Amino acid sequence: MLQIATGKLFSRGTLRVNTLSGTLFSNASRLFDPVVTQAGTLMWTDSLRERTPSVVYQVREAIEGDEIQPGVVISYGVDAYLQDFAALMTFHLQIVCSPDRDLVLRLSGGQRGLATEASPNQLVRRLFDTQVNVLPVEMQAFAAFAQQLLGIPRAEFKLVMQAIRTVVTGIHRMGDDLEIAYTLIVAAIESLAAGFGGQETRWEDVAEEKRRPIEAALADCRASQEIADRVKAAIAQTEHVLKRQKFKGFILNTLPATFFGEDADGQLAPVGRLDVADALDVAYEMRSLYVHALKRLPHELTSPRHFREQVELLDRRTALTFQGLLRVVKAVILEYVRRLPQLDIEPCDYQRDIPNIVQGRWAPTAWVRPDAVAPTNGKDWFEAFLEMYDQDVLDRSPGSMVPLRPCLDRAVSLMAGMNRENRRSYAALAYAARVTLPESFWLTNCDEQLKSWEELVFAAPDPRALMLHALVGQIPSWPMDEHAKALQEHLRLRSKRSGFRFPRRLDAAMILELAERYRAAGGWPRAGECLAIAADNFPEYAQLRTLRASAIPETPIRWRLVLLSQSKSTEDGAPHSGPATGGDLSS
Repeated sequence: MLQIATGKLFSRGTLRVNTLSGTLFSNASRLFDPVVTQAGTLMWTDSLRERTPSVVYQVREAIEGDEIQPGVVISYGVDAYLQDFAALMTFHLQIVCSPDRDLVLRLSGGQRGLATEASPNQLVRRLFDTQVNVLPVEMQAFAAFAQQLLGIPRAEFKLVMQAIRTVVTGIHRMGDDLEIAYTLIVAAIESLAAGFGGQETRWEDVAEEKRRPIEAALADCRASQEIADRVKAAIAQTEHVLKRQKFKGFILNTLPATFFGEDADGQLAPVGRLDVADALDVAYEMRSLYVHALKRLPHELTSPRHFREQVELLDRRTALTFQGLLRVVKAVILEYVRRLPQLDIEPCDYQRDIPNIVQGRWAPTAWVRPDAVAPTNGKDWFEAFLEMYDQDVLDRSPGSMVPLRPCLDRAVSLMAGMNRENRRSYAALAYAARVTLPESFWLTNCDEQLKSWEELVFAAPDPRALMLHALVGQIPSWPMDEHAKALQEHLRLRSKRSGFRFPRRLDAAMILELAERYRAAGGWPRAGECLAIAADNFPEYAQLRTLRASAIPETPIRWRLVLLSQSKSTEDGAPHSGPATGGDLSS
């Protein structure tokens, strides 16, 4: 939000500029002069009695637009800016800053949590002190960093801000859960390293359980050193670069030279070049062990160590303490931002990044109209029809449906430019409308047109054909094993892009149709399996569990009788004038 407020992302002009004010709390000592940054201005209050000073934060918020009219946002409010600015202050100035006064009091109170061995102020110097003396020169450096940060490209800004928020969340968790805190701080840098491609996988980077058998096989074959080296190099080249290697490579590539020089002055046991690579391996391993096995941090990292940056574990490996880890993280992020280009103007779509904006799919009734028919969206139309049919027609009396005839007629006019899959979806939609809705919703010259599409729609047992047979309550002509295989494949793919997302009640209906086919053919055990699948996968329909418990081989299974209210259920499955060709969809 801080970058949005500057107006550099706008594609149109600035409609208005708001001056927003809010209150922050911190453990920083009072400064008498306002601190002006490109991300906002800070002015300390005059209260001398409060142990946690309050700060008035002001930000100039630019709003994009041409004119004030209904639907135009006048302001996003100060809360989002408060949170982001507080995170920047916590990260850069090494203080506790938050809109939540109680959080600041708790973290700077010198108390350890119920599950921690030490209080936060015993693990990290200055950050959690009752009062931190922030020097004017530090505020100047902070203002310069804020200006740099707001100037970087939008994509990188979002990554950096999320990393900073995650670091600060980890800092906040140091008051009650050190394992989560350490994991979050490591994960923050891991997120920045995700796109790092400068680290090649060496043979030593391949997992040891993979290396040993290969090395043993090369030794057994008495391969020459040259052949062994070539085999190892070939395997290393094809081995996916491990996330741990990217994490370590990104940090080593980004740490400034001053980190091991003047920046280390005054630090106790500062980490050096020789140890930092191994210490990063250990940090990533601790993060992984906690994520996957909830393994606690070693005692050496959770007890006071007089703010040492590195410690030696019992297994003789070097590990970064919280003090050392936070200094590494700050140095990496500052240097990463410094190396990025600065952009004064970068028009882009930022709407998805605004808090409290929820994205969702349009209901089909909002977009199903003739001008929405296109040669490439047949699948969307078939799914949309079934969603409207399930919600507005199937279990309602009277039902409702948007006018479909103009849409279907337009689809027919565009079919010459469609591929086979889209033609098949639109044809299946026309069949579905024919067997479920009154004549006024049918395609023009409906029966004649549907006759020409029989081979297209029913040549193979795919989800569209299965659904059409379920809507009519008709046993398909395909072999039973092909029917079962097609249905199983549809259920497997229903949540993937390549699958069809039908209403859940209609998916259950297709399963009951297969169960009925097994029952009619004398395969009651397989029918029972289908009933169990339906009951287990669609638990919102209690009647499926009732059917599973009470069904007998002598009674036909009719999904409408099971899944619809009694006033709407019909045994023949055709609520209107029936199938297009008098009872056989594919005849």
